[in-house]
Amino acid sequence: MKTIVLLTMLVISISTAQNYFPSNIGNKWTYTGSFDTLYKRINTIISEMDIDGMKYFVYGNINSVLDTLRQDYVGNIWRRKNGLEYLWFDFTKDSGEVYTYPLNGSRVYQVKVKKGITCKTYNGTYSDCISFYFNDTTAIDDEVGYIFARNIGIIKKYGAWSDDVLYSVNIQGEPSSVQSTVSTTPTTIILSQNYPNPFNPNTTIAYQIVNPGYVELSVFNPLGQEVQSLVNETQRAGRYIVNFDGTNLPSGVYYYRLISGSTVMSRNCLLIK
Repeated sequence: MKTIVLLTMLVISISTAQNYFPSNIGNKWTYTGSFDTLYKRINTIISEMDIDGMKYFVYGNINSVLDTLRQDYVGNIWRRKNGLEYLWFDFTKDSGEVYTYPLNGSRVYQVKVKKGITCKTYNGTYSDCISFYFNDTTAIDDEVGYIFARNIGIIKKYGAWSDDVLYSVNIQGEPSSVQSTVSTTPTTIILSQNYPNPFNPNTTIAYQIVNPGYVELSVFNPLGQEVQSLVNETQRAGRYIVNFDGTNLPSGVYYYRLISGSTVMSRNCLLIK
């Protein structure tokens, strides 16, 4: 029994880590400043490549330096520099733990991990986020922090020389899935199964709409009573991901319903506390 419990905990840990940096080709994140929203910065997963028998993906802004990254089997992100790779984001660390990341030469960052935080961005508020704070203790004004949201990726980058807040995101394919080709023009309305499921207390819901128009996404209890409205606005065609926070709801089965034009779709989800 002890072995089964340990294996279950390991699977949960791996599953959790894998969902904080969706690495599908075509994924696109648009960022802007905390106080200035005029200038937008766009990061994209541009392509994949094989190096020494391992799959890497090219990530960043096409107008600046691009990163060559690898996602391992537990979801951690390795960064390749000068023919070597280094563990950049270690999602398996517990909150409060610290690890090191090389800066250059003999200088290293002390990386402090913080989990379970909430972060507000331009396109919504995300909970159950993970923060990585990189700090070179030998220098002044050389720190940088990254905040990740589940199934979304980096939603905020901050520090002495950074101020990037997520403005919009376009995730291709199912959350945490891997695919080598993508369709840039949605052709089918999709309401994906929430992830994780069961959940406590937060989960994400992905959906895709074909035509621009008014969209509703709501959560109902078994009695058919609406308990939370997640989306209630006009949207463009594309793929969206929203957070459902069940903190103030009792355990049980709920269902969420998407309305886009004349199409109505629904799925069940399970909240366990």
